[in-house]
Order: sequence, then structure tokens, then C-alpha cells
Amino acid sequence: MFKTSVRLSDGSVTEINPNIEVTGSIRYAVIRREAFDFTKVKYIDVSVNETEIKAGDDGFFLCPGGWWRAKLHDCAIGYFFEHSDTEYMNYDPHLYVLGINHNNRAYIAIASGMREISHQRIAVENNEYKFCFRFEIDEEDLYEDIKLEVHELEGDLSYSAMGREYRKYVLENGFVSIKDRMNESLKYAAESVCVRVRLGWKPVPCTVLEQTEENEPPVHVACTFKQVEDLMREYKRAGIEKAEFCLVGWNKGGHDGRWPQILPPEETLGGKEDLLSLIKTAKELGYTVSPHTNSTDAYTLAKNFDWDFVAHKKDGSPSIEAERWGGGRTYNICPAKSLKLAYETFPPVAELGFYGAHYIDVITATPPRYCYNPSHMVNRKEACEYFDKLFEYSRELFGTVGCEVGMEHSMKKCDFILYSTMDNGLNRKVEELDLFSEYVPFWHIVFHGIVLNNPYAGTVNAVINRNPDALLRLIELGGRPVIYYYSKFVSDGTDWMGDMDFRTDTEENVKSGTKAAFKTVNIYNEMSYLQYEFMDEHTKIGKNCYRTVYSDGSEVTVDYDNKTYSLKKG
Repeated sequence: MFKTSVRLSDGSVTEINPNIEVTGSIRYAVIRREAFDFTKVKYIDVSVNETEIKAGDDGFFLCPGGWWRAKLHDCAIGYFFEHSDTEYMNYDPHLYVLGINHNNRAYIAIASGMREISHQRIAVENNEYKFCFRFEIDEEDLYEDIKLEVHELEGDLSYSAMGREYRKYVLENGFVSIKDRMNESLKYAAESVCVRVRLGWKPVPCTVLEQTEENEPPVHVACTFKQVEDLMREYKRAGIEKAEFCLVGWNKGGHDGRWPQILPPEETLGGKEDLLSLIKTAKELGYTVSPHTNSTDAYTLAKNFDWDFVAHKKDGSPSIEAERWGGGRTYNICPAKSLKLAYETFPPVAELGFYGAHYIDVITATPPRYCYNPSHMVNRKEACEYFDKLFEYSRELFGTVGCEVGMEHSMKKCDFILYSTMDNGLNRKVEELDLFSEYVPFWHIVFHGIVLNNPYAGTVNAVINRNPDALLRLIELGGRPVIYYYSKFVSDGTDWMGDMDFRTDTEENVKSGTKAAFKTVNIYNEMSYLQYEFMDEHTKIGKNCYRTVYSDGSEVTVDYDNKTYSLKKG
């Protein structure tokens, strides 16, 4: 364990002996930042094998999902089968952990120092399984010591036990349970469904990369402020007492149209006057209404665009995220400047009367961002700290704050996640990687009771999904339902949420959508109390039957063959 392999930039390989420390059942390997000239290092592999692991041995291994460079997009387990030589790199992981159960011993390994540049590596060589964390130094100075820790499990050696141990770790390192940070806004969010309405957007993929007032494409209006107001009244007439409405594309230029410019509210949707009427009606009906904004992307069309706040890459060029979204070519904002812009742009939005889970896009959906701009250089750890402060500031203004994907690095101050991963979450088998055997809800065991979440992108609009398993999956994992009007807006057909859409374009669609929303609310009302509990155990108890046990003793059983579920309250 803790054997190192150091790949230097000239291609040669050497080793560094880490300092070994032991505290109770936890073992630490520490590589001091002053121990080596890391500006000559490409990467360091630190082994976490407790013993030699051969094909045919008893047990399993667990790996979290990763970002776009990784092929595994959700947590999965594999077994020690015979396998041809192979390597899997889990780049930019959602969680900084590996789990190993081998010959009746089990432990989790956690990257806890320089974790923001760590990835999990799993290799099979001559039918021997090898596990390590790779730290991509890339000829940089370290900003802290490299640190790896191993937590030994006792008694229960399941993936659920691994999840409980990692939950304990995150709670000891900055995360706070929903119960312990409760406020009025968070309580309302936990006990209501999330209703997102995408009102307007410019063409996606974009048709003009560098937009101006003269060449900016028109905003497609799908739903006006007045129509949302009417929708809220329809919900109230149907008997829906609690709902948290989030307006997507309400801002100038529609969805992803002009960031970091937010105001004025998009005129083609009804402008400021109609928006204020909508917010007033929401309060009268007992609903909350919150804005969707973005603190990481910038378009040159924005009136407050400034090249100084654009992050720089290592070679000094501006950092470009994409050439796809409605506002054109997307430039990455330096995390330090994101916080500064939040202080400038969030208060006028809050003054409009928004209250509820302010949704800030992207932050928890991408790896920690660095900036090499010499006037405001930011390393990856500092980037996470800036976004923690940004989320906390949003909480002060709006009550709660939400984001997109469940990447751990910036979730400490986040209250709601739209989906833990962009995977559809309906496939149990890991079809694209034969090294793994099945997906498991490890992320949900760790974070349920800490972060409100809809389990997967595929469980958005679960109640109207053509596949009934979507709703059952939402129930199995104790998710907070998301009802999304106009979730599909990409003209090349690469939409990723659910397979059916809520719409407001006809009276029939409004009424059928409201009926489906009412069904969702009725199911959730029975189970929403579980948002305050931890998910302690998840097991397969039949061919296609699963049981989830919560910290209060409640049990949810889902039978996918018979398309049924049951709740036994604790």
C-alpha cells in the first residue's frame, strides 16, 4: 500500500517515499510539497492495494463516476474476474474515493490533499488488479501536500457501509446535514416539488459565435411570464399546495443568452412588469419562485463583459468552454471574478422579490477551474473556496441555492442538485465498460440527507416518462421530483433530460401537465419527510427488487417486475 510511481516530464520514472501516519483505523500517506521538485513531474500514482489482488479472489471494487473524459458517469462496482490487460482512468471524479472489498476485508481510500487534481486508476495486468490515485501535477508547484487516507471497515463490508463511511468523512470536512442547517426556505424546498420552466432561448447550437446587438438571433418564446402566472393558478385549483417554481431563461437574451449580464428581464417574455406580477401571484398562492442564473460563463454580447474577468489558460490564452450555447462562444470566468460579479449582480435580482432555491448553473457540473491570469491567479482548491463563498452569499439573499450535477468539490454550500449525474440512471448494467458489472447508488447513500437531489437526468419528468422505471427509480432513491417545462430545447436533438416534456402551448397540455404534477405531488407528500434522513442501506432483495433503508428505520421497497413500491415508515 502507498507505493508511488512518479512520471517525470522527460518520460523517466522514479519514486517518492511518503510519510505514513496512523490514527485509529485510518492510515495516511503524505507527500510533502517541499519533498520534491514537482515542476519536473507529469503525474504521481499512489497505490491503494492493501494486498495483492488476483482474478478469482472474493470481493468487489467500487469507483465513482467521472466527467466527460471518463466513460463511467455513475458509481459502479466490479468483481475480480479474469480479464485481459486493461486500464481505466476515472478522470475528474464526482467523488474522491475508491472502495475495495477483498477476501473479507474492506476499506475506502480517499484523496484528501491535492484532491482537486486526482483521478482514480484501475488496471489489470496479468490478471492482477491494481488500484491507485493519480495526481496530475503537470509540471506545477503543489498548493498543499498530497494526502491519501485509508479507512478500514469493520463488520458490514458492503457498498452501503462504504457510503456511510464516506458520508462520515464529508460531514467531518465541511458538509452539514439538512437537519442541522435548516431554515424556512430549505424546509419549503424539501417539502415541495421543483417546477422548472424554460421560458425562452436563442438557437442551440448557436448560429452566431460572437454576437452583437445587430446580429444577435431572436429569442424563441416558449412561455411568457403571464403564462407561468396562469400555470400557477391552475396548480392551485388542482390542489397543489406547495411548489417551488424556478424560471429558466427569464433573463436578458433568454436561457444562456448574455451571461454575466442578467437584467433586464427579457422583454419578449413580458418584461419587468409582468415578472413582478408573476412573483406577486406566486406569493399570494403560497408558492416560491426563484431565478436561474450562471456565474461561470461569459459572452462578449453582455453589457458588463470585461476581458479582465475571463480566466486564462496556462499558455496565456483565454479559457473557452464551448461554442454551442445561445449566447455564442462561451468564455470561462475566473472563479475569483465570479464571486466579485455575484456581489454586483445578485442583489438587483433579489430585489425583484425572488425567494427560494436560486439555481446557479454549471458550478458543480465541471471540474474545479484554475485561472492563470497574472492579475488574479487561482488554483483549483481556491476555485472551490470561491464558489463556496458564492453559494453562501446566494443563500443569504435567496434562502437556498441549487446547482446542476453532484460533483463533490463545490457542493459544501449547495442545497439542491438537479441530478447527481447526467446519466439516465435507468440502466443497471454498465454496458460500455466490461471492467464493471453494475451501477450502485453510492453517491445517494453519501449525500441523501445532506443535499436535496433528483437522482438522475433521466428521472426528470419521471411521472410522464414512457418508461415506468423512471418514477420507480426516483422513489427507490428518495429523490425530490423535478417537473420541467420545455426541458427539450436543443435543435440537434441532444437533449439529455427524461424522454417526455411538460408544455404550456395549449390548454390541453396545461391541464394534462397539471394532472401529472398533482400525481407527482401526491406521491412525494407521502415520502418527503425522508429528505431529512440519511440513506443508510441499499440492497438487492430479488431479481429486480430493491430495498432502501433510512436512518429513521423507514424502508422503501421497489419491485421493477410488478411495477410497484411500498413504504414502511420508521
